[in-house]
Amino acid sequence: MEQPLGENKNAVEFDANQISFPLLIRTFNPGDRFHPQGGAGSGKIKKFFINEKMDRETRHTVPLVAGEDILWVMGIRRCAGKQVDSESGRVLRMESLKRCR
Repeated sequence: MEQPLGENKNAVEFDANQISFPLLIRTFNPGDRFHPQGGAGSGKIKKFFINEKMDRETRHTVPLVAGEDILWVMGIRRCAGKQVDSESGRVLRMESLKRCR
């Protein structure tokens, strides 16, 4: 098993076996849903941005990493699930080289 290096706002790790590829980096589309880690459940990403006190102009510039689902709102929060654990064979690590927020 690959060893995880740890996460922070600008670096996340996922169990690669639970990810659907290909992944895209994009901005949000109306109706997008996101299940943030530590959140009660899935909700619209627009509401997530509002709860994060993000103004309308900024919302359209925040990069998202998405496959079938939104995995990471870069620099802000990762999705719930797809965690690296002792059963994980491959670790997918993503880092933002630029502070996103």
